[in-house]
Amino acid sequence: MDEVKVKLERITDFWNYYVWNYDIIQNQVLWNKEVRTNYYGDILSYFNDTFDLVSKKPEAGGFKDGIFYFTGLLQVVYIHQDIMDELLKIFKIRNSLKNDKNPNREIRNELIGHPISREGKTRTLKSSTFFGNHLTSDRLHYLRYTSSNNFRMEEKSYSVDDIVANHKEYLDKYFDLILGKIKNILTKYERQLRELDEMLENEVDFNKIIDLVAQRFEGIFEHSWLYREQILKECYRRTDEHIRYKYAVDYFKNELKSHLTDTYSSISEIITGEREWTKLESEPMPEIKFIKASSKSTKAGEKPNDYHYELGKLHEKHPIFGISYFKKAFKDNSEIMAELENMESNIDSELEYYSSYFYLKHLIKKTLL
Repeated sequence: MDEVKVKLERITDFWNYYVWNYDIIQNQVLWNKEVRTNYYGDILSYFNDTFDLVSKKPEAGGFKDGIFYFTGLLQVVYIHQDIMDELLKIFKIRNSLKNDKNPNREIRNELIGHPISREGKTRTLKSSTFFGNHLTSDRLHYLRYTSSNNFRMEEKSYSVDDIVANHKEYLDKYFDLILGKIKNILTKYERQLRELDEMLENEVDFNKIIDLVAQRFEGIFEHSWLYREQILKECYRRTDEHIRYKYAVDYFKNELKSHLTDTYSSISEIITGEREWTKLESEPMPEIKFIKASSKSTKAGEKPNDYHYELGKLHEKHPIFGISYFKKAFKDNSEIMAELENMESNIDSELEYYSSYFYLKHLIKKTLL
């Protein structure tokens, strides 16, 4: 079942890193109040918790052990089929076919679901089923009596390997259908993102770039308080006022290019099944590490002060490693002091605080090199 697991992981990667983050993708799947709950997560959890039960063959046991094993196996197979249909519905694909579910579904219904079956308003006996004496850990055996056969005994026998193989074939087929749908969605999405690359390359008006990012790649806005449509547009409008605003615009452009490149790689690898890519939306953007040049050698066990930790706290507006801390550390640097004072004067303005913050990091890096 390992191959089946990998396919479900690819589907889940698509769900976690594309459906959850981009409206343009949500429009191509079923995205309603039900799906926005833990509904998909429940489906995933059930599959993951029970995959191994399907392929885990029991050690040789007695008749009662066989009953226990086959009851569990057939019920798991049955539920897999039901939640597969739920998954197909999410991806706007028709339910799985009855012929693909059988014979496993029929076996389960006859033996586990309705061993005594009645029909009609009069609740007339339709059939009765029970385990046969030739049941083993390798072979399912049961007896069935039906009204359509004048309640004459019918023997039915299936190997465990055939039941498991049929189920794996079922899972493979419908996970492949979902992956095919995902491939179509991501291939189209990549083409749409390439237009952003072209706009960056051709230096199209920044406001138009931001508008298209908002339509197609809005997940990037979650990486920083500075990355908001109106804030970025305002920085662009004020690029001639101070270098901090131009730096913010250029910084965002570079990050956008980097994230687009990573996204193309992840799209390719989700489609092909390779898993050597970094999940784009799972982690915050890394801080830049600065190495301080010094005429003194660093003692063994000591790390040079690159202000990485302190800058992280400054980003959070931490009361200890905040503006006053950096003012003491860089009191003789007029450029750095100017940015710190701008941050201090505009502590509640995300535009001013974070445009200065990103430019401040650049200045500190330049100072420490």
